[in-house]
Amino acid sequence: MVVALLALVAAPNLDAFDAANLALTSCSYAAFRDANASNVSEAGFERALATACADEFAAFRRDIVAIERSRGESGPRADAFADRQIARFRADFRRQYARRAEDAANLEALQRALEQENRK
Repeated sequence: MVVALLALVAAPNLDAFDAANLALTSCSYAAFRDANASNVSEAGFERALATACADEFAAFRRDIVAIERSRGESGPRADAFADRQIARFRADFRRQYARRAEDAANLEALQRALEQENRK
C-alpha cells in the first residue's frame, strides 16, 4: 500500500521530468545545429547552449530536484544531484560539439565506402 502511494506521488514528477528532458534535448540539438552552421567555437557553443536553453535547463533541474525530494533526499543532496546531472548533460553536448569535425569526416568516409560498394 505504501509503495503504491509513493508510486502515485512520484508519477507526476516522472512525467514532468520526461517532458523537461525532451524539451532540453530538443533545445540543445537546435543550439548545436545553429552553432555548427555558423562554425561557432566550442566556447561560443557553450555560451549559446546556456543562453538558448536557459529555461529548459531550469525546468530540468527543478524536476530532478522534485524527484529526488519525493524519494526522500534532503534539499541539499537533491540540489547537488541535479547539479551533477546538468553538468554531465552539458559535458556530453560539449564533447559532441568538439567532435563534430571528426564525426563529419567519418560520415563522409562511410558514404564514400558505400558508394564504392554500390558500384561493384
